[in-house]
Amino acid sequence: GTQMVWLIDLNNRLTFVFTPHQTPQEFGGQSPLPTPAPLNLTLTVDQILRWIPRKINLASSQSS
Repeated sequence: GTQMVWLIDLNNRLTFVFTPHQTPQEFGGQSPLPTPAPLNLTLTVDQILRWIPRKINLASSQSS
């Protein structure tokens, strides 16, 4: 089954992390995001937002 889901809010520059049987958590900026145990990664919200193409970022902010 699914261990973890990230919902990335481009407009507010936040990431919501959903895990089974737990309250969703909110992360922003340089906060390290949790990752599933087998993935030995350290990522922040800012790092992920830099990877998203600017076109997508602009399109999302214009639709709200």
